[in-house]
Amino acid sequence: MELRSYIDEHALDVPSIAVVVDFFLISKDGVVTTTIDRDVDFTTPLDPDAAKCPVSRLLEGDISVRTFARHQSKTKGILYAGEDITVVWRPAFCEHSERCFRQLPQVFDPRERTWITPDGTSAERVAAQVARCPSGALDVRWPEGAPSPGPRD
Repeated sequence: MELRSYIDEHALDVPSIAVVVDFFLISKDGVVTTTIDRDVDFTTPLDPDAAKCPVSRLLEGDISVRTFARHQSKTKGILYAGEDITVVWRPAFCEHSERCFRQLPQVFDPRERTWITPDGTSAERVAAQVARCPSGALDVRWPEGAPSPGPRD
């Protein structure tokens, strides 16, 4: 839908796109994985302007679509205290999506023994990054009496 919207909005000459989605289960060593294949076929050659579409550039090469289940739990975690915020990491829930350290490396560095340094940037940026954790393995705690910016999205 996004690709078609972009094409129409910019009046590009792409008369049709075929999309086929297939899913199947793979069982290996007792673990079942759902695999989703999405094939996008531009049924006619793209004109030079259409080839510049940012969405079509995303479709070049291999694409991996990942799904994470967010855990809502008060399971005990490891606390990493900063001056204005504390990050809680629950290793049992961590699915190693790598979002935390790829998007905020000044706070999350898995190469270090103490891999979370909450004072690496503002508490608000830390909280925003923690809210992006797809599995719910990361959470924040605010100091007693400090105003919380609100619930996680």
